[in-house]
Amino acid sequence: DVPRGLDCDELIKRMSMVESVSGNGLRAGCSGSVAAAVSAALSEASKSDLVLIFGSFFTVSAARELLL
Repeated sequence: DVPRGLDCDELIKRMSMVESVSGNGLRAGCSGSVAAAVSAALSEASKSDLVLIFGSFFTVSAARELLL
């Protein structure tokens, strides 16, 4: 894992502001690693949910390796 550009708690706070305006049901959480985050997201998602993974190329690359 690589250092974050934005603290996880701050990122969730900002996402909460977007969700309160859009009402689209965004859910977010903090994890200690990309693998833990992907696992948590997939276990909480229903078959009709979209799991969006974003961040640095390092983050997305690590998640992609787990999913392929």
